[in-house]
Amino acid sequence: MFYESSALTRTGAAPEPLQATLFGKGTVQGLDGERHRRRKGVFVRLLDAEAAADLAGRVTQGWERIARQRSGQGEVDIYTASHAVLADAAFAWAGIPVNRHEMPVRRADLVALFDDAVRGPWAHLRSRRARGRAEQWLAAIVRDVRAGKLDVSTGSALAVIAGYEEGGELLRPRVAAAELLNVVRPIVAVAVFIQFAVHALYAWPQVRERTPWHDARHRQAFCDEVRRFYPFFPVLVANAKETFDWQGVRVHAGSRVMLDLHGTNRDARAWNDADTFRPERFLADPVPTYGLVAQGAGSVQDHHRCPGEALAVALIDATLGHLRPRLDYSQPPQDLSLDRGRIPALPRHRFQLGC
Repeated sequence: MFYESSALTRTGAAPEPLQATLFGKGTVQGLDGERHRRRKGVFVRLLDAEAAADLAGRVTQGWERIARQRSGQGEVDIYTASHAVLADAAFAWAGIPVNRHEMPVRRADLVALFDDAVRGPWAHLRSRRARGRAEQWLAAIVRDVRAGKLDVSTGSALAVIAGYEEGGELLRPRVAAAELLNVVRPIVAVAVFIQFAVHALYAWPQVRERTPWHDARHRQAFCDEVRRFYPFFPVLVANAKETFDWQGVRVHAGSRVMLDLHGTNRDARAWNDADTFRPERFLADPVPTYGLVAQGAGSVQDHHRCPGEALAVALIDATLGHLRPRLDYSQPPQDLSLDRGRIPALPRHRFQLGC
């Protein structure tokens, strides 16, 4: 119902604070119908298997670089380090020029878009300011590309979005900038899933020990179970365009409808042993179209499903390939509970990697 009902729309559904921070205004997340399909097609083409392999390679190199630079200097926070590795890879792959002096600010702004958006008033204000800075910076880059002042690789995210037209007109520079952020910001946000994956390695040692990590199918299953067991955000939202009845409930026109991701992915009617972290469930049977709602559901092209799911799995896998053999599983007792007063709900203990 949430994905296929014609009575629901995503236009204007996200609360203004999320539009002003996480998504940006006038972007693909707030579109429906043909405009959504056409603009979504840009993301589908950009975030293909070749992009996933390219970014996974860059991420592996980034972790190796941190290991060399930090060798003998003590532990590094995995969540914070993930931000740097993923942001550097995202900017380079997308063709967005960033000099080394401004890189710390650009990284921090990307993180603030998802990590501070709904974490209280002061954090939200940081996220709004980060959105303003990032869009202003990227809008200027888009203008330079269009004016021929900046060489850009054909087929890069920057070139494609700067040149994208709707109705015979280029996107306004600020909207193009927001869509560029919708390419690179989710790549950096994979840091949240990486933290969840490391949490699973500690919290479920029996899974860690029995998983044949050399087998790509088992690694994929582990990553999919991470995305099922640990939803990034608690809900998705839509607006009712008209009054309708669904399973005995009347939904009035103008109402906001929310899809409970945690409840859906832990529903005992859909999942056996739903509250147990068990990756092998993904090896037994194909997952139904609406069985796993981790980064959206339904059709990638026609619905609001993230076109970067395979890319996210590739980046989690690449990171675990580097981190897993280096993690110290004999650390003292620690608080592995998730802080559900925080969105995203990260573990209270931030895992450290000894370099």
